[in-house]
Amino acid sequence: MKFKVLITLLLTANIFLGQEMSQFTEYDANLSTFNPAITGVKGKMYTNFTGRKQWNTFSGSPQTITGLYEHNTGLNSFGGGYMYDQFGLNNNTRVYFNYARTITFEKVKLNIGSSLSYSRKSFSSSSINAVDPNDPTILNLDNPLSHMVGVGLGGSVYNDKFESGLGLANINSSFSTFGTERNSSPHLYLNAAYKITSSNYKWRISSLMKTDFNSATAEVQIRSLIKELIYLGGGARSTMALHGIIGFQFLKNFRIAYLYEYQSFTFSQSYNTHEFILSWRLE
Repeated sequence: MKFKVLITLLLTANIFLGQEMSQFTEYDANLSTFNPAITGVKGKMYTNFTGRKQWNTFSGSPQTITGLYEHNTGLNSFGGGYMYDQFGLNNNTRVYFNYARTITFEKVKLNIGSSLSYSRKSFSSSSINAVDPNDPTILNLDNPLSHMVGVGLGGSVYNDKFESGLGLANINSSFSTFGTERNSSPHLYLNAAYKITSSNYKWRISSLMKTDFNSATAEVQIRSLIKELIYLGGGARSTMALHGIIGFQFLKNFRIAYLYEYQSFTFSQSYNTHEFILSWRLE
């Protein structure tokens, strides 16, 4: 029994480290989550809801639900969001607020942003399906709960054709109800995008690199808006993951999209991820 609990904890720990900052297949729709300077870049108003079921054949796999809102008043942009992550035995709830200031130059705009966030992380030992619920190995896991207050900083340069940004998230301090302090490592995000517009098509080529200064991942995506109606595209991540996108745009402001991701860990193991997005933007 102790061996089974140990394996469960190891799997949960690995997922937890990988999910310290939530992973999105459509990262481009959630960039202000990583870099507060992206707040306001998408237009006067932008709101987005994302639901993600990761590695759906794996028991206890990560599930993410998030919503964000951004409002651009010209020189100042405000935003905020809510995020809920469940991965293995861990649950993470995060609320954050962003502010960005725009400096306009002749050909580009520069955003400088900051964020303040609060996170609550808990570990649910009651989710362990044990043969003996009174096993001391499980009883000793009760009531682990931690709280985290964090800040983020970032910058973004953009115009009608390109965007680029650099954000530093997870600068924080944490405290827990079981007496040990746990600090999550800061994460650095570098994003870039280039837009091509023709009479019937709008192309967007984007990339994202992120690191916790111990390891790094990179991903790239290309998608097209066809006749202001249909979204099609795909991309890849350096963790042996490929994805495809299909979506529809209504009234030039409302978008609904579905993303399917295939990730291979070994020659014999692969996992599928499903992601749904609803967004509304006023330019």
